[in-house]
Amino acid sequence: MTRQSVVEFRTHTEDDREGIINFLFSIRDELYFSERSVAEHIVSQLFTQGGAIVGEVDGEIAALSGYFLGEPSHHFANKEVGFVYVAGIARPYRGTAAFRTGFRFTVETFQSWGLREIRLHALAQDIRLNSLYSSFAQPIRKEENGRGLPCVLYGNTLEAVMHILTEREKRRHAYNITPVHRPVASRPHGV
Repeated sequence: MTRQSVVEFRTHTEDDREGIINFLFSIRDELYFSERSVAEHIVSQLFTQGGAIVGEVDGEIAALSGYFLGEPSHHFANKEVGFVYVAGIARPYRGTAAFRTGFRFTVETFQSWGLREIRLHALAQDIRLNSLYSSFAQPIRKEENGRGLPCVLYGNTLEAVMHILTEREKRRHAYNITPVHRPVASRPHGV
């Protein structure tokens, strides 16, 4: 098994606070902030109004999905919504199954809590993330995040997202062709 295949996901505990702050600070360039106090503020908000799904490798946080229960713009009153406010994957695990595994874990966790919908916040300037989110949710509106940066809010029902994820997995497995090994013919002499 490769190092990239061992990211294991779980819900946070209070003991994860410092590790989550450190992880967010380690990917601060992608999140467009430079001071540790911003990571501390984000984690304080998450632990007050929601929580985090953490992905670990050997006890170190390698992925994170920080969420609120309810939307900030609705003063967290719509508790049937899981609002993914901040998410990230450490560089060595990008382009692996870590995103799919972590996102599925997040959706399944939200469903197990009785939530019905998911919202995802992407910075407007993050083309890759907007493309990713639009593949399983629809843009709802443009707004500013808590730091005043322009964002796009995406949303869908958890049931619809789960259907999309399941169909993609079926397609991935359908095209996962096992190579046929044939004996290699020996090279003719003199060629």
